[in-house]
Amino acid sequence: KITFNKEKRWGFPPGTMFIKHFDYNVPGASPVRLETRFTVTGETGLRGYVYRWNDEGTEAYLLPSGAKRTLNLGETELVWEFPARHQCGSCHTEQSGDVLGIETAQINRMVTYGDVDANQIEAFDQWNLFDADIPDLGAQAPLVSYPLVVDAEASVEERARAWLHVNCSSCHDGSPASGIDLNLDYYTAFSDTKACGVPPQKGDLGIEGAVLIEPGKPDMSVLYKRTVHTGLYKMPPIASPLIDSDGAELLYDWIASLGECP
Repeated sequence: KITFNKEKRWGFPPGTMFIKHFDYNVPGASPVRLETRFTVTGETGLRGYVYRWNDEGTEAYLLPSGAKRTLNLGETELVWEFPARHQCGSCHTEQSGDVLGIETAQINRMVTYGDVDANQIEAFDQWNLFDADIPDLGAQAPLVSYPLVVDAEASVEERARAWLHVNCSSCHDGSPASGIDLNLDYYTAFSDTKACGVPPQKGDLGIEGAVLIEPGKPDMSVLYKRTVHTGLYKMPPIASPLIDSDGAELLYDWIASLGECP
């Protein structure tokens, strides 16, 4: 059974398998099948496996190590990077709970199952997947749900903090294992993230006077600049060569809206 946690990531029994597919939508053509990743929980941590689809999209083959594939997109090219198996452990760490993304505030939203719309957590509960009863979703203190990047009803700060949590906090959670003193967890007060007005500890990208977050100045903020960087210093460092333009724009707008560090 799944071990439910209201705020932190859930726990999964050994042998639980997660499967993630990567397709690339080519304008005017069928989506290109690129990659399928498997992660399997175990007694001693999580194991990762990477499969590369052939050009015809009919079969995928297990990769013994990392690889690259170049897609011809007309006037441009996309070089897709397949991670090596050992790289899965770069983000799927013990301190992050091994499994990323599957947590209450991520799953607490409506999803269409065939002809039925249902809350995912309620559906999991009805399928008897949890090891204990879950809180009533209609209670006076409802469970948190991260807002979407484009959710205009949520504040810029709330959306930006949720985006940073989902994309960055698995490594940058304030623990010594992360390598730097930075905590981007959604539930951490902004004043305790050690991000605002703090010089970067892993390079300044050539920005004179750079800090992680400079209120009102996104282009002086290494935290933002890494999200639009395409080279060695991009963040997240692996998983996709593409820039999340919506997320980066949101981060830019949030930093631009800040008046001062708390």
